[in-house]
Amino acid sequence: MGQKSSFPKNEIDFLFSWMRTILLTEDEPGIRDTIQIVLESEGFKMIYAMTGKECISLLKESPDLLVLDVGLPDGSGFEILKELRKKNSIPVILLTARESELDRVLGLELGADDYMVKPFSPRELVARIKAVLRRYDGNSEKNKQSFSRMKIVRLSIITVSLYLLLRMSIKRYYYF
Repeated sequence: MGQKSSFPKNEIDFLFSWMRTILLTEDEPGIRDTIQIVLESEGFKMIYAMTGKECISLLKESPDLLVLDVGLPDGSGFEILKELRKKNSIPVILLTARESELDRVLGLELGADDYMVKPFSPRELVARIKAVLRRYDGNSEKNKQSFSRMKIVRLSIITVSLYLLLRMSIKRYYYF
């Protein structure tokens, strides 16, 4: 009989728990897919909402940052942001086709951390997400305390794939 592995039962969950989670609320599939590809290649875990209602529901999963479209099918991203700020301090980047100064100022005054106008550069979006997360990480005493003794390692899809391949090889060795 083979030896039992000493790996945790949820290795995948453990690996992905170290990734920063981005909640993207965007109703246009092309934009959503582009952002997904770019952010996942940068090591972010993605969750998606197509409506404001889905967005509010997915906030229970405690994402690290919200990218929010202002023009959603079931209402305004501004209204979602206004309600969100009453009880939540999650970093928010508004991503919208509304380019007037009034809209940009309104979004920032309602509590957005940044505002990007469509069409946008995916590389710039990544840079802005990283900048906002750095600011939040730097200001959060809780994060400073909980991570002060840990070493953070950025995992790529290749690293996770290699880990899974090795994990499968170990299982075969133990069971055969």
